[in-house]
Amino acid sequence: MKCKLDFLFYNFYDNNKVARYIQPHKHSCYELVYYIKGKGNTTINDVSYAYNESSIAITKPDNFHDEIHETNTEVLYIGFSYENKPINLNNSLIQDSREKIILSLLYKMKKEILSKEIYYEIKLDLLLKEIIIELERLSRKSNNKENPFKYVENFINENFTHDINLNTLAEISGYSYHRFRHLFKEKVGLSPNNYIIKKRITYAEELLQNTDLTISDISEECGFYDSCQFANLYKKYKGSTPTEYRNLKNSKKFS
Repeated sequence: MKCKLDFLFYNFYDNNKVARYIQPHKHSCYELVYYIKGKGNTTINDVSYAYNESSIAITKPDNFHDEIHETNTEVLYIGFSYENKPINLNNSLIQDSREKIILSLLYKMKKEILSKEIYYEIKLDLLLKEIIIELERLSRKSNNKENPFKYVENFINENFTHDINLNTLAEISGYSYHRFRHLFKEKVGLSPNNYIIKKRITYAEELLQNTDLTISDISEECGFYDSCQFANLYKKYKGSTPTEYRNLKNSKKFS
């Protein structure tokens, strides 16, 4: 594995003092951007990614990328040369481990650069090799979590009328709640809570249209706390009350 560190630098972007948007640019080498803190988006070669704390963006040489900082963002960058074998590095955004192993290695690099002890350049390249290996391991672990995540979605689909502890589902999936919520919204298009509410409202509409159950009974059947919560959420998402929806459907049946 041939690789060599080209640069390392650190920056803190204060939204009150620095422009939130970094224009598209490219490098002749690979670039790794570690988002120590912050939240925003980065577009790499026309693909947009949402970053948050401990996200790692990888950009291949000569690929345009930009950044939008939604909050104050603390970052650490490295640029490096790499022949892309035996491990393939592609444009991507992945999450560091809970132990933040990649960040730990980057801090070791920073320490070597500042101290410049004997053979520090060799040590930097060894640390870079270790980072590339750990990136591949993180990527594989992330891919292995795809199936468990689908099981979580299936569980919600089968149990949306009952109380669902999302923290427990996140833990079972191997993610923090924040990461679980982000991945769920990324894959499904809705937050877990909004997804459950949508499922309940869709089921409620079936009952409103096809049964004579009372509004109170329907709210209980669909998993809402009470008829008041059901009515408020229904109006928020549909723009009318459950009773108005039922009356409209009934009027169309007899028109």
